[in-house]
Amino acid sequence: MAERDGGMRVAADHLDGDWSKEDLEADGHWNRTSLPGRQSLRYRHQQSVEGMSLDRDPGVCSGTPEVEGWALDGSCSPALAALPMFKKRLLRQVRSEESGSISSWQMWMSSRYHSLRQFHSEARNALDYVKLWRSSLHQIEGHFGTGIGSYFSFLRFLLLLNICTFLLIASFVVVPVIIRERFGTQHVVPATASPVQAANCTQYDRTDLGLVNFYDYGMNILSGTGLLEHSYLFYGFYPPENVEVSGYIYNTSLAYLLTAISYYLMAFCWIVHRSVMGFKHSQLHGDGTLSIYSNKVFTGWDFCITQESAVRLKQNSIRYELQMDIQETFMRQAIAGRTKWQRFRIYITRLLVNLLILAVLGAAFYAIYQSTEFSQANSTEPGVAGLLLQYLPSMVITAANLITPLIFNQLVTLEQYSPETEIQLSLLRSVFLKLASLGVLLYSLWRQITCDGDMISAANCQLCGYNYKQYQCWEIKIGQEMYKLMIFDLLIMVATMILVDFPRKMFVQYSGNRLAQLWGEQEFLVPQNVLEIVYGQTVCWIGSFFSPFLPLLNAVKYILIFYLKE
Repeated sequence: MAERDGGMRVAADHLDGDWSKEDLEADGHWNRTSLPGRQSLRYRHQQSVEGMSLDRDPGVCSGTPEVEGWALDGSCSPALAALPMFKKRLLRQVRSEESGSISSWQMWMSSRYHSLRQFHSEARNALDYVKLWRSSLHQIEGHFGTGIGSYFSFLRFLLLLNICTFLLIASFVVVPVIIRERFGTQHVVPATASPVQAANCTQYDRTDLGLVNFYDYGMNILSGTGLLEHSYLFYGFYPPENVEVSGYIYNTSLAYLLTAISYYLMAFCWIVHRSVMGFKHSQLHGDGTLSIYSNKVFTGWDFCITQESAVRLKQNSIRYELQMDIQETFMRQAIAGRTKWQRFRIYITRLLVNLLILAVLGAAFYAIYQSTEFSQANSTEPGVAGLLLQYLPSMVITAANLITPLIFNQLVTLEQYSPETEIQLSLLRSVFLKLASLGVLLYSLWRQITCDGDMISAANCQLCGYNYKQYQCWEIKIGQEMYKLMIFDLLIMVATMILVDFPRKMFVQYSGNRLAQLWGEQEFLVPQNVLEIVYGQTVCWIGSFFSPFLPLLNAVKYILIFYLKE
C-alpha cells in the first residue's frame, strides 16, 4: 500500500508535466502488482498458469510483456488498456512522440491490420446473428439458465454436423448416381471383376415390386424394407460401375470410399476443435481450495434466469453443489481416518459390487446377442409379428439402456465413494453399456453374415465369402439395423415426452393437490439427455456408410427433438 500511495503521489505531481517512456514504465509497477484481483489470481493459479503472463489483461489488450503490459508497441489502443485515465493520456502522448519514427510502410501495415481485425469482428457478429435457433436458445437460457442452454447448443452442433455430412455424400455419391440413372449416361463395368463375382456376388436384385398397398407402405417405412430397400437410402442401390459422362469416367466406388473417410475426418476435426475451445474456457475457472466455495457463492448465480420455477431450480442446484462439496470434505476426512480393517471391508465390497455389475452387463449383452440371433432367423415372418421380430434387438437394447443405469445408480452407493466420483462412475458405466451394446449387435450380425467365422468351408459362404444365400447384400442388412435403431430411439423419445413428461408438467403446474406438490416438477438432467443424443449420433456414424441418407434422417430427428424438448 505504501508503494501504491507513493506511486499515486508521483503521478499526481507529474499529471500536468511531460513524462518520458522510461518514467511511464517505471511507474507502472504498482499498477500491475498491487491490485487485489491480480493478487487473488496469482494465489489461485500459482500452479496451473505458471507459464502465463499475468501482467496483461487477456482479451482486453495484447501488448508485449517487455513493455510491462502497456502495449507501447501499438498492438492495442489506449482506450482498451486496463489503466487509469491519466495513464492513458500519458500513453497517448508517448505514442504521438514516437509516431514520427514510424515509416509509411509500417503505418500502412498497421492500418490494414486494424481493418482486418474490424472486418473479422463484424463478420463474427453477422454470423452470430444468423445462427440457427438463435432467439430460441436465448429464451431457453433466459428462462432456465446456461446449463440447459448448453444441451440445446450441443444439439444444434450435431444437427449442423449431420447436415454437412449429408451434403458431402450427396455431392460426391448421390448426385452422380442420379445423373446416371435419370439421364441415361453410359457406365463402364470394371475389368477386374471375375465372371463369377459379377454374376453372383456383386449384383443386387433391384426388381420392381409393383403395386404396394398402404399397409405395406407403413411396414416398409418402419422396417426399412420393400420400397426403401430398393432406393437411394441404402448401400445396395449404388452400383459398383463407373459413371461415364462426355468421355470422362467417374469412379463411384472410389468416390464412395473417399467420401466416407472425408466426413469421418471432418467430424473428428470439428469435435476436437470444439473440445479444445471448451477446454480453454474451463481453464479460466479456478479449481484450488480458495475457489471451491467462493465461486459457487459469489459467481455461481446465473443472472440470465427470469422464470420463477427456473430460479427455484437454480437455487436448489447451488444448494446441492454446496452440500456435495461439504460432504466431499467430510468424506476425505473420514477416508483419512479409516482403519486397515475398514479399508479392507470397503475394498471387498467394491470388488463384489463390480462383479455384480459385470454380471448385469453380461446378462444384457447375452440378451442382445440372443435377440439378434432370433430376430435374424425369423425376420421373414409376415405382418405385425414379423415387424416386432425385426425390432426385437432394438427393443432389447433400449430396455437395457433404460434399466441397467438404474441398477448402477443403486449399486454405486454401496461402494462409499464421494458424490462426485459416484456420478462419474455411473455415467462411465452407462456410456460403456450404450456403446458396447452396439458392438454386441454388430458382432452377432458378423457371425451370421460370415457363417460363424467359417467363410471357407461353410456351404453358404463358399461362393462369395459371406452368407450370400441369406444376405444377398449384407451391407443393406447392417444399414437396416442402424436405421431401425434410430427410428425406435426416436419413437421412444417422442412417446416419453408426450405420454410421460408433458402430462406430468400439466398435472404439477395446474393441479394444487398434495400429490402434485410431493411429485414436484421434473428436472432437466443434462448428462442423461446428452448421453441419449450421443448414443443416437453413434448409431448414425456406424450406419452412415451402409445407409448414406442416415445423416439426413438423423438431422430431421434432432429437429423434432429440439422443438419437442423446447
